[in-house]
Amino acid sequence: MEYRLAPRHPLPQPVDDGYDTLVRVVDDAAAWGVDPAAVAVMGESAGGMIAALMALRARKDGPALRAQVLSYPTTDWTGTMTEYPSVAENADNPTLTLSRLRASRGLSTPPALDPRSVSPLAFENLADLPPALVVTAALDPVADHGRRYAERLREDGTDARLRCYPRPPTASSAPPAWCRPPGRRAARSSPSSAGSCARVPGRPEPADGHTRNAPRAAFPQLGGRS
Repeated sequence: MEYRLAPRHPLPQPVDDGYDTLVRVVDDAAAWGVDPAAVAVMGESAGGMIAALMALRARKDGPALRAQVLSYPTTDWTGTMTEYPSVAENADNPTLTLSRLRASRGLSTPPALDPRSVSPLAFENLADLPPALVVTAALDPVADHGRRYAERLREDGTDARLRCYPRPPTASSAPPAWCRPPGRRAARSSPSSAGSCARVPGRPEPADGHTRNAPRAAFPQLGGRS
């Protein structure tokens, strides 16, 4: 789905767009060909943040969700947004420099907004949420946003799996050549696998596979296409 963009439409307007779309699709599930009992949310980057906030809102107001897939999400829009090791380590990332990250915060969070309200990491209670698959990239400045959110979900009793790709600068830009472990040749007819650079303690790694296959591997109960 498309959502309104900052600075003309700052947060939380994009989140409202996502949630309103979710409600409409579920309310009219038959027309959309959707099984309302097997609905999941998925988003990349800012969309990952939106998907996480949609799941948090749906916990209270519905609809029920089966899973959430958050690909390199930005989960902290507060003043500590840039105070993570991955931000310092990847400050010169050409796809998301430190200056661009700071600019995005300034454009997306108006002065009247409490940034904690749009920061999934700032929520005190992350229990009773749908199972989560969090995908990160080790060279992404916000990798620790996703890692820490997966840890927080687990701490509060929500099933969460973390999948970290070691080489791409962002999870969405993970072509097979970057995802493939060094020394392994890609199979012609199968997706490349990736080593994991981090995981939530106590959880096994999801099945190997490129990012686009990860949701189905992590949540086989959903069936169908991911």
